[in-house]
Amino acid sequence: MNDFKEKFHKGISTFQKELKEGKEKIQTSQEVMSLKLKLSEYEDERLNLIYSLGELAYKKMRENELKDTELENTVADITNVDKSIYSILKVIDEKTKSEKSVIICDCGEKLSHQDKFCKGCGMKLDSKEENETIEMISCSKCEEKIVSDSNFCGCCGAKIS
Repeated sequence: MNDFKEKFHKGISTFQKELKEGKEKIQTSQEVMSLKLKLSEYEDERLNLIYSLGELAYKKMRENELKDTELENTVADITNVDKSIYSILKVIDEKTKSEKSVIICDCGEKLSHQDKFCKGCGMKLDSKEENETIEMISCSKCEEKIVSDSNFCGCCGAKIS
């Protein structure tokens, strides 16, 4: 009977030891997970700060407040990407503008801006837009055509003097 008690106590002791080790492993794993989460938060914060720094440096380079020959090539590349983005946005705007800019005559007929007369009732349409001429100038930075009374370029953001 003593032999059985010893084996039983030894088995319980081993079980308790393994349970304690398992608990410690779980606790260590939870601590590591918590540290990894904190690390991820710091890495995200660091990336945001670097991004902000880059944006600030880029803005200062474009406004000629910062001179650095090494950065000028990168700024030129960014400006080219900005031009491409702006061009695509203009095309998208034109495509959606033509879809959205529908004139509705007094009779209820839907018309386009190219129509001179209503297809439904024959009424002559006012062509105010055709008479308006908007003076355009080129941006000194990116050479994009902009309205002459603009304060800033819509493409590159440069101040227009």
